[in-house]
Amino acid sequence: MRRALAAYLGLLALMAGLAAVGAVAVFQASGPSDAIESAADEHAYSVVSWELRHFPGKWLYKIRHAFTGRDQSQDEDTIRRYFALVEEIAGLERDANAGQQLQDAEEQRAGLENGVEEIIEG
Repeated sequence: MRRALAAYLGLLALMAGLAAVGAVAVFQASGPSDAIESAADEHAYSVVSWELRHFPGKWLYKIRHAFTGRDQSQDEDTIRRYFALVEEIAGLERDANAGQQLQDAEEQRAGLENGVEEIIEG
């Protein structure tokens, strides 16, 4: 039984490795073909990098708040506060003297971001 499991896991690892090598080959083959595409490629949107950047934060938030009950009025207040901060930040960005106040508002918004995303997804 152990040999069969080891063979299965070995075959699974081999297939995953071959899939990764194939993906890299396809990615390299589909790269920019001239100087203009190379310059534009630096500014392209990458779904993979976005997922890698946001995935851990989202799931850590979900794990941390998995067992807490949520109140709908509290959720609505959180969403209202988040969008009020968005408007406040937009106004502060136009003010050259709002350095610390802008930074504080951005930190508050960042602290609410995962919760608002969770509420809206729900």
